Amino acid sequence: MDAELLGLFDSLDVHKMYSQFEPLYKLWCAYFSSIHECNNSERILKADYHGCLLLVVEADNPSQIGICGIVVRETRQTFMLITKQDRVLTIPKQGTVFQFAFKKKIYTLFGNSFRFQPSLRAKKSMKNRLPIPYFLR
Repeated sequence: MDAELLGLFDSLDVHKMYSQFEPLYKLWCAYFSSIHECNNSERILKADYHGCLLLVVEADNPSQIGICGIVVRETRQTFMLITKQDRVLTIPKQGTVFQFAFKKKIYTLFGNSFRFQPSLRAKKSMKNRLPIPYFLR
């Protein structure tokens, strides 16, 4: 199933339902499974997260902590999530820590390290540019 053919990205702000994006989540799980089997951590870092079920675990805006939803769009600075309450929310990557579960493992994404275009992430070499403050608290 192609998301564009389903019309999932047409006017995301209006009348979209979480259930419409569940097939996208299943596709993402199959995609991530193929990456996960390679045990290549750099490929995991460069993965496409459209369709991933993300949880906000830390954020500069405390009201965003605990938000959970499927990634319907990713930009250089934000993840756009649709929640089970059928709300489309834009979460900034700056100052935000995300988590997702896959095959009994919890993965943590530090938004500050993901602040560039998703299409360019696959081409960039990943460097540890910033200390990880989340573990230092």
